[in-house]
Amino acid sequence: MLGLAQHPYKNRTQHPVLLAVDQQLGEGGLGDCSLDLHRKREYRRASQRGGDMIKRSALAIALLVGLLVVATAAPAHAAPRLRLYRGETSQGERISFTVAKNDAGRFVRQVSVFATLSCEDQTTTLPWGVDSFLAPREVPVTDRAFSYDVNLGNVALVVTGGLGSLRGEGTASMIAGGLTSDKQAQLCTTGDLTWTVQLVRTL
Repeated sequence: MLGLAQHPYKNRTQHPVLLAVDQQLGEGGLGDCSLDLHRKREYRRASQRGGDMIKRSALAIALLVGLLVVATAAPAHAAPRLRLYRGETSQGERISFTVAKNDAGRFVRQVSVFATLSCEDQTTTLPWGVDSFLAPREVPVTDRAFSYDVNLGNVALVVTGGLGSLRGEGTASMIAGGLTSDKQAQLCTTGDLTWTVQLVRTL
């Protein structure tokens, strides 16, 4: 009993100390496991985000390639070759044509004519200029021949003739409404004019 009193801790079991150490190790082990699980979850999320980005990038590339294929596969006649002809009428006024050419043939795309019209009262003259871009259309040229008419409501133009690869010739007439000196309506016209043109350049 005296020995025990002199050395109160000598024979005390060490198990509680060992349990305390085990408990500390256990807590550390659980913390490491939680950290590992968290890292795995973050890795999976990052992998999913990366996969989504790769899918979106692949889709964008596929769409771009598809657009390029469609653009390069467009037929050649989608962009017609244009030729500009210019010349004069029998009045000495300007006349011009824009002619388109593709796999389907040749077409008069635009006509521009300037002229002086004489009215029924024999005293009134009207200077007019008509450009068909206000009423666009395409008229085929068949065996060099064509007939192009434009009606803008207050003035009408008819142009016929033939156009070759370098030059052309034909007739034109323009009709418009006018007023007399006392404000009465009357008809004004150029009569039949002749014209000649030559190729100026390609557009």
